[in-house]
Amino acid sequence: SLKHFSIPSSVTSIGDGIFQKCVSLTQVEIPSSITSIGKCSFSKCRSLSQISIPLSVKSIGKYAFNECISLQKIMIPPSITIIEDGTFHKCYELKLVLIPNGVTSIGNLAFSCCKKLEQIMIPYYVTNIGQCAFEFCSIKEITIPPFVNKIKKGTFGSCSSLTNISIPSSLISIGKEAFKYCSSITHFEIPPLVTIIKDGVFKNCKSLSSISIHSSVTSINCYAFSGCLSLPNIVI
Repeated sequence: SLKHFSIPSSVTSIGDGIFQKCVSLTQVEIPSSITSIGKCSFSKCRSLSQISIPLSVKSIGKYAFNECISLQKIMIPPSITIIEDGTFHKCYELKLVLIPNGVTSIGNLAFSCCKKLEQIMIPYYVTNIGQCAFEFCSIKEITIPPFVNKIKKGTFGSCSSLTNISIPSSLISIGKEAFKYCSSITHFEIPPLVTIIKDGVFKNCKSLSSISIHSSVTSINCYAFSGCLSLPNIVI
């Protein structure tokens, strides 16, 4: 079974699914001739513990490292502007991720289920954070950049260690179940431009003891605060 592979310098791109399900693969050497990594290219390489992506890489496809359950750290090259859907989905051992300043979009499920990921810095110019992008991570604090105007469905759902959230006042929407099961959050202030508290946004946030709701809110939807056992009262 394939354990180590060195890609020849004559190769310029890694195709879709090229190493998918190579479960014994532990190390891949990628030359600086590579400019793109295809979708699902290393998906389910369960023994892959380290990989160095050269600065020459300008695009990484969807689910490229999905279920690389042994991968512990990753440095995304500075030429990458989009982290596609599911790129690091279910990388259970991933502890360190360096996202370059040029990234403007983080896709759906991009870091979902990275259960050992405790900290991450979202670059200043990011405008989009996808659905469930950081669901089931162990991040303790997060700062949403000023150009993000929507938090999508389930983006930070089940981040049970999350205690500190910095949200820009320009935010206009918080998606369904965005912070569900964030059991360490104690306080939250709804930004003034948000008009709807959607379904299950704070469902089972068991430590939530205070919340500030602006007069701009016109609707509080189903199960928005269901299971918030520490919330004594809400002023509407």
